[in-house]
Amino acid sequence: MRSKRESGIRKGLQQIEMCRRQSHMTKTRVEIEVSSMSEVEEVESRVRNLSQDALAQFREWFHQFENEHWDQQIQADYKAGKFKELIAAAQSEFAEGKAREL
Repeated sequence: MRSKRESGIRKGLQQIEMCRRQSHMTKTRVEIEVSSMSEVEEVESRVRNLSQDALAQFREWFHQFENEHWDQQIQADYKAGKFKELIAAAQSEFAEGKAREL
């Protein structure tokens, strides 16, 4: 299932393609017009114009999205062995009595 963002981007690209066909614009001109506003600027603009209810829904979605992204990054770092030294140090400190169970 596509995310709302992917669906929105796909719909926008379809509209651009339809306009290009109708006005016989070249691909280069379409790309220049689309790239005049960066993706981040586009998102910022759209967020600024949300209603209070929509902003609350977006905030909740983004908070969940950010948490999921963080969890995925931690899992990837763990699988890559990036925490081995930290884990070994913590286990050593615990064995030496410098730390205790929580």
